[in-house]
Amino acid sequence: MKALFFSIVTSCLIIFSAYTLKSSSTDQDCNEQFTQLIGDTQNATSLSNKDKTGLTGKAQNAQTAFNMGKIGSACQKLNDYQTKLTQLEASSKISSQDASLLQRDLTNTENCVGCTTAQ
Repeated sequence: MKALFFSIVTSCLIIFSAYTLKSSSTDQDCNEQFTQLIGDTQNATSLSNKDKTGLTGKAQNAQTAFNMGKIGSACQKLNDYQTKLTQLEASSKISSQDASLLQRDLTNTENCVGCTTAQ
């Protein structure tokens, strides 16, 4: 009986440890994606300072929500970023080159966070 109990506890600890390590790696990967999105937003030469600040704030707020474990909220904030990016592109306030780069970064970030499954 003690051997069975020990075996179950050991199995649970191994599973928990594997989950924790995987989760940390995923969080780090996603934070790297957020860093890329924020950096490229700040370096987008065709954007006005006001629009850079607005988009950067949306990305930073999404990252904060993600780091708090609020995936749905992070995805909504990334959706807000997408909406603003689309508006800027439609009104020719961003070059197609900058818009394509930011769209790629945004898609990579959404995929990492799991927005397609969280919403």
